[in-house]
Amino acid sequence: MDDIQSETGQARTIFLSSEAGVGRLNEDGMLRRCTDELSRRFGAENITVLVVIRKHFEFAHSVYAQFIRAGLYDADRRRFFRRQGGTIARYFRLLHARDGTYSFSYRDTLAAVGDQIGECRLKIVSMHRSDLGDDVVVHLAAEAGCLDAQDYLVRPRNARFSARALLAMSDAYKRHPVGLVEERGERIARYFDRPEDHGRSFDLHGGRNFHDIIRRCQQRDSDFLAAQPGCFDAVLAAPEYRPPETQITLSTEDRHIVDLLPKKSPVQRLVPSVLRNAAREIRTRWTGG
Repeated sequence: MDDIQSETGQARTIFLSSEAGVGRLNEDGMLRRCTDELSRRFGAENITVLVVIRKHFEFAHSVYAQFIRAGLYDADRRRFFRRQGGTIARYFRLLHARDGTYSFSYRDTLAAVGDQIGECRLKIVSMHRSDLGDDVVVHLAAEAGCLDAQDYLVRPRNARFSARALLAMSDAYKRHPVGLVEERGERIARYFDRPEDHGRSFDLHGGRNFHDIIRRCQQRDSDFLAAQPGCFDAVLAAPEYRPPETQITLSTEDRHIVDLLPKKSPVQRLVPSVLRNAAREIRTRWTGG
């Protein structure tokens, strides 16, 4: 906070971005601590907590894909896949039993946010262009008072794994250490990145029962969002449940391929760190620190 205050000088707007504040809101209180300190330094009347939301179904599928790739919401991947077999429905059932809510229930999440931010203002924004009338990054730049908002357009850099690649990683967790599967993640993604590897899977997208759970949360959220300024039509769009004509599944051959993909050698692990250290040393000497 001292660094933020000293670096911003006389700036009219300070824009801070973090996903950590809404991880497990009731457990660590980080959001409360941050907003309390910001309010003390700048005044609560000058603080707006801006929460960006997306389509419920997209969000649920993205959360589970992120859990498979890198872990999310403090759930143990090795234990989950070995003991509970994996599937998106079981994952969210586990989180609901632990936390008492679903992360795609925005009303519950935003109520927890409101409890932590004291007198600060809460603003909710859809991330979808059809709701905003513009790209979300441009919109947020304008919120922050940046005059050349178009300069903030960036190419998405999130990792995109095909359905078969995610299933391959899920299966590998049952038989290999988590760290080893993560090391092979990029290789798995590249190998299973053919048109026939993209599609829907019961394990990754759920069946009718899971669809209905999301839909009920979405219906409850619609009343909450109706009272908020702004448009949330895209967020509340609800696709009808239709079983996919063909399910993406994992074959025995696919499993063997994942097992045979090489892991990084000690030299491969060492070289990037050596290069980073050398670059840091050159930069330090060139700039004097």
